[in-house]
Amino acid sequence: MALTRLRMHRFPGLAPGTELRLAGPRTVLRGPRSAETRALLGVAAMAAAFDFTGLEGEAFELEYDLTLGRADMQVRLENAPGTLAGWCCEVQVGLRTESLVVRLSFLADPRGARAFGAEGVFYATTKPPFSPFEGSFLEPLLQALRGRGSPAAQDRRVLGAMLAIRELAFLSGSNGWLDEGLGAFDVLTGRAPSPRTGASLDPPRLILEKRSDGSLGVARARGLRITSHVVLAAQSDDPTEGAHFDEKGLWLDGEAPAFLRRFVALTGFDAAAMLIRRDPTNELAFGPLAFRFRRGRETMGHEALGFGEKRLLAILHYLEVPRLLVIANDLGSGLTPAWRRACEEALGSRRALLGEP
Repeated sequence: MALTRLRMHRFPGLAPGTELRLAGPRTVLRGPRSAETRALLGVAAMAAAFDFTGLEGEAFELEYDLTLGRADMQVRLENAPGTLAGWCCEVQVGLRTESLVVRLSFLADPRGARAFGAEGVFYATTKPPFSPFEGSFLEPLLQALRGRGSPAAQDRRVLGAMLAIRELAFLSGSNGWLDEGLGAFDVLTGRAPSPRTGASLDPPRLILEKRSDGSLGVARARGLRITSHVVLAAQSDDPTEGAHFDEKGLWLDGEAPAFLRRFVALTGFDAAAMLIRRDPTNELAFGPLAFRFRRGRETMGHEALGFGEKRLLAILHYLEVPRLLVIANDLGSGLTPAWRRACEEALGSRRALLGEP
């Protein structure tokens, strides 16, 4: 899925009519750091994540377009707090298959929801099935568009396109963006909670599930690249070297992810380990992260890293996770020339929205 256009009729911190078009794989906003640039990067992150939580009390109106393969989506969202209308979210979905083009329209506001297909009204409620201010609304939106008796929505090829959108959103989670400071690092390591206004990332999260045979497997790994065999090996009577549970959580040493191995190579450490911390309120939930590094006989935690090292670690982690759009402000801030080149290589040809001074 790709964000292709973003237009703010009115939005806090941006001039009315501000429009951003992402025509190629990389869009660069050049100029001095400013509140306007940060606001634009933040709203792009919210649009890509389908999540405007934190803006319930702000008056705004915007629209944006996305595309994924044979599916096109246009979203229009208006919020007028304190008025009878409240908020209104309208979504147009065009799904192209080999034999037909299906256009579905969905309109939701606090008074209810109505969705329309080629056959007429097929969904209506007195209560909206989603809110744009309570986390990502893509999944409940797709559920509404898929169901309620529409032959077009039940076409297996159409469902396949919708499921593809949902799967990518599941992998990406909240899109987030990298600021020019340590915001992403602080969220990654649990020093600061994730702000719910698109200003940073959601903390990495690992959720386990109990299977019918009593074993544990990975139910969800948000903001993490981790496979079930690592978890299963760590629980076994004969675990593989470098992955084990203790009272703090799940340690990955020999199984360190690619971003951490790359960080070690760039910074001159001899080795590193990553801890996915246990959630004290849920024995099957883990996150955020902690790190331990070794250079010679000296061992240090992530708190002792320098500013540039912290940014490099956060950037490499961010770039390892699948995302609809890479969004960053002054990506090279605090980095050495070699580290900047490494981040450029990790970015590759992915779609990106970058602010540069």
